[in-house]
Amino acid sequence: MIWVAYYRRALPRFVKIRQLLEAGVLGRPLSVHTTWRKPTDFTGWRWDPERNRGGEFYETACHPLDVLDLLLGPATDVAGAVTRDGHAVSANYRFFDVVGSGSWAFGTPDVLDEDGRDGYRGDPVFRQLCADTDPAGHRPCNGLVTAHATEVFAVADPEHVHGPLVATILDELRGVGTCPSTGPTALRTSQLMDSILGS
Repeated sequence: MIWVAYYRRALPRFVKIRQLLEAGVLGRPLSVHTTWRKPTDFTGWRWDPERNRGGEFYETACHPLDVLDLLLGPATDVAGAVTRDGHAVSANYRFFDVVGSGSWAFGTPDVLDEDGRDGYRGDPVFRQLCADTDPAGHRPCNGLVTAHATEVFAVADPEHVHGPLVATILDELRGVGTCPSTGPTALRTSQLMDSILGS
């Protein structure tokens, strides 16, 4: 049995979004757009090709891409483009009938970690899916647009970010639940990143 530390699969805010999607509260998702940018000095193990062949993209993009797999299903129709030095990556893909795109840039003057969804008739379903904090330092579940109104679900993150995932592993060992992050799900995320970088 293999479990992989994609902790966002068990974070309460993503569990809530998945529940709302499965219940149809958010309507039909049409597209997803991921934007990631951050300053870096291009030193350390993330940029050492002998220890991390995909640069910082391979080490950081896995988490939001894995959450998309959880929420929308496995990616197909993958195409990517990468600068020669690996400092910028863009991609297009499909999650069943939801089209997606992503853009990652390293060495920028600002920081942005954002996922947005477009819903039926183009209404935004939710923004900043993977943002760690808002300007006030909170970690909200953000505004979710339903068929009738924008609702904010106050979903707090745990004290220890890996805590909920570890709890699911313990539950599975006790025979009372399952861990959502397994060898097969993690393999899909790795294959998606390989396809983006290898296109």
